[in-house]
Parts: sequence; C-alpha cells; structure tokens
Amino acid sequence: MKKKGSSNGRKTLLKLNRAYEKLTNQRNDFLHKLSRFYVRNYGIIVTEDLHIANMVKNHNLAKNILDASWWKFFKMLSYKAERAGRTLLKVKPAYTSQENKELIEDRDLRGSINVLNRGLLGVGTTLSAC
Repeated sequence: MKKKGSSNGRKTLLKLNRAYEKLTNQRNDFLHKLSRFYVRNYGIIVTEDLHIANMVKNHNLAKNILDASWWKFFKMLSYKAERAGRTLLKVKPAYTSQENKELIEDRDLRGSINVLNRGLLGVGTTLSAC
C-alpha cells in the first residue's frame, strides 16, 4: 500500500488516471463510429425512447447501463442525424418485446422489429414480419 502523498502514490494515481482516460477515449471513439455508421447507412433510424435515469435506479444493472453510455450514444446519434438530414424517430419502449409472440421466438429480434414497425407507422409504412 502506498503512503498518502508519497511520490510512488502520485505515480500510481497518474497511471490510474491515464488508464481511465484511455478507456473513456476508446468508448467515445466506438460511439462516434457506431453513430456515424447508422447515420451514413440509414435514412430513417428508429430507437426506443429509453429513460436512462429511471433504468439506473436498478442497482443490479446501473453500472452496466452507465458503462455502455447509452445517453451519450443517443445524443451523438441525434445531432449527427440532424446534420445529415436523416430522420431519427423515438418510440415508447413499453411492451416492444411482447407483441407478436406467436411469430418470432427470439425476444430481441421480435422487440427490434416491433420498434421498427412502431417508428415506420409514424412515417406511413410498415415492415412485414420475417
């Protein structure tokens, strides 16, 4: 254990700060690349209007939700879509994975199709189920 205020303690703290900075830079780089990919490749982007602050109240998931930086990703996606003239739609997340249970077994796939259909209904078109 390092003594508080010692030069070895300062060196260790500096190493830790560099590691955190590197991790933050890697996360931001990934989020920029991912948001840019969606904006470049899709004219209409549909997401769930997730309330991150409420989701973080679940202490079992809070760390993972915050580490994923969902709020930052949605913010990047929003301003990049606006600059590129793309349409970004947000749909209510309630019951998205519970509709059409008989058609699709995979809950994630079913949820993503339901989110897309809800968004496209607002635009005036739909996607037929696989």
